[in-house]
Amino acid sequence: MPKQNERFKSVKLIMSVLPFLWVDSWHLRLRVILSLFFTAIMIALHVSLPLFFRKIVNSLSACTPKDPIYFISMLLVGYGILWTVSQIITQLRAIVLYRSLEHSMRLLAMKVFNHLLSLSLRFHLDRKTGAITTAIERAEDGLDHIFWGIFLYVINTLIEIIIVISLLTFLFGWVYSTILALVMITYLLFTSMALAQSVHVQERYNEKREAAGARLVDTLLNVETVKYFNNEKYEQQQCDDILKEQEDAGVAKYQFDSISEMGQHIIIGTGLVLLTWLSGNAVMQGTMTVGDFVLINGYLLQFIQPLSYFGYIVRSIRKGLN
Repeated sequence: MPKQNERFKSVKLIMSVLPFLWVDSWHLRLRVILSLFFTAIMIALHVSLPLFFRKIVNSLSACTPKDPIYFISMLLVGYGILWTVSQIITQLRAIVLYRSLEHSMRLLAMKVFNHLLSLSLRFHLDRKTGAITTAIERAEDGLDHIFWGIFLYVINTLIEIIIVISLLTFLFGWVYSTILALVMITYLLFTSMALAQSVHVQERYNEKREAAGARLVDTLLNVETVKYFNNEKYEQQQCDDILKEQEDAGVAKYQFDSISEMGQHIIIGTGLVLLTWLSGNAVMQGTMTVGDFVLINGYLLQFIQPLSYFGYIVRSIRKGLN
């Protein structure tokens, strides 16, 4: 139940910041719509490129010295052009969305700032300036990853995975698409479970970091008092002790993150072994072409980097929300 409450709280918080993206401005809304259009084109190109490469490999495998080369040459040039266009579209989408996302961050930051100003004087007297500043910076980092990560990576990657799984089922049957689907689902489930376990590790690190920031800032704000009572050595020792606690908490957090990434790579590697072995045997038995072998494994390798970044985004969001 506590884990479900944490997930529900995180999802609710993410949903609460999304309206800041659809603001009351036709200019910014047009940018969002245009970015969605570019996203659709980008997804289509990402799915099509491995199919195009498959055609090239099959054509090169079947050609002889007497065959005309103009068709294969057109395929090679076309593949390079499509890849270049896909990269340009990706950057155009980001350029179009920059203004909307940064404006959303500005509105959200002002809302947080206004909320802090509206709080009672007792709240500000009870909370240390350094602790508040650290908490705000952490929240800004988390919200930045919510906007940029979800809209530029997570959504389109999930859509591409669904399209590719459907395409593999249509071309080669359920075996390869099922393996790919299981690899992706296992990866996402493992990442979700690892993040749920990392809540306490992250909370402890945030707590120690907040305490260290509060101590350092407040000591500097009261440096006249420290010097008046000749307490420099005492303050130095206190700061060093709390920074040591932050150091230990940070090591524990980063070790946990590294172990989680190792698990993610093992899952992807297992899927790569299965798909390579099955498709390789199919090529040797004559039931599949070399281009099909490249296509199947290419799709899996195509998702490794986005999925790895997906784990990083979710960890960053969790870091900001805790």
